[in-house]
This record gives sequence, C-alpha cells and structure tokens, in this order.
Amino acid sequence: MWWGLACALFAAAAFGAASVLQAIASRATGRGSRVVDPWLLVRVLRQWRFVAGVGLDALGALAQLLALRVLPLFVVQTALAASLAVTAILVRLLGTVLGRPNDPGYGRVLVYDIKSGSLKPVARPNTTPPLRPGEWESSGVINAQTFLGEGWWLMDIQAHRQLAPQPGVSLLPNSSIGEDGQLLAVYIPNT
Repeated sequence: MWWGLACALFAAAAFGAASVLQAIASRATGRGSRVVDPWLLVRVLRQWRFVAGVGLDALGALAQLLALRVLPLFVVQTALAASLAVTAILVRLLGTVLGRPNDPGYGRVLVYDIKSGSLKPVARPNTTPPLRPGEWESSGVINAQTFLGEGWWLMDIQAHRQLAPQPGVSLLPNSSIGEDGQLLAVYIPNT
C-alpha cells in the first residue's frame, strides 16, 4: 500500500515538472501569436525541455496506473492534485512565468469534448475594478451532476488581492484574514 502512495506522489511530481518544462519549451519557440500554428509541435519537439516533459508525463502516467492498482481512486486523485504545488514551486525556483497574466482570457474555465476534440471556454471570472483581469481565478472544478442534475458543476473563484474575514479561531497574526472567494454551482449545457 505504501508503494502505491509513493507512485501517486511521484506521478504528481512528474506531471508538475512536465508542465513547467513544456511551457518553457513552447514559449522558447519565439512566436507569440494567438493563431493556431500547425508547425508548433515540430518546433517544440526539437527542444530537449519539451521532450523531457513528455517523458515525465509518460513516467507519471505509468506511476499513476501502478498506484491505482492498490489505492482507491479518490486517494490517487488527491495525491495527483499536488502536481499544482510542484508546478508553482518550480516556476518560483526557475523564475519563469506561465500563461499570460492580465490577459482577458486568463482564468477561463474550459470544457474539452472527447468526441470532437474541441476545447471551448464556458466561464470566466469577471474581475471587478480596480483589480486587473487575471487577478481572480477559478480552480477546483468538480462534477456535481449526481447531486444537482445533468450539466451542473461546482467551481470556486479565488479573489486574489482581496481580503475577507475568515471564520474560526485566530491562532497566528492575520490568520483570521484570508483571500476572498466563492463556491459556485454552474450550469454548462451539453456536458
């Protein structure tokens, strides 16, 4: 059982590192166009960082499958969520920036249709002035169709740079103040 958890944590580390390596490699191609470029894959496959990222994704997928053989799905999914922390730590250590903050498209919630292979935006946090776009974000999307009905999802909005009182005991200085946010039920048709 312990080796299953070790495999799940290794997969999280591999997926997080792969995300950073692939983002750095794709940005190093030197093109900042919003138009889909069919030659991007050819260019990134020539970079060792991208190939290393793909290799880490493959190793992570193998470790995930091994973990799923001995651990329940919810334990493996919880461990894999640590890949976000790995990504954040590596971005900080390498001094790089992922994505395009302050872009109106930043922080969108996307739906991927397996049948058509299409990716479409379905929601976006509407940051209120004087905050700039991108200072609020959404994460932690959960399928709520079992409880709320077909097409319903739960997601959160993290309101960075906006503080609100938090319930509970204050044990440390400023521990009763935290980032504001909301938990939302969102209806997304045809999902």
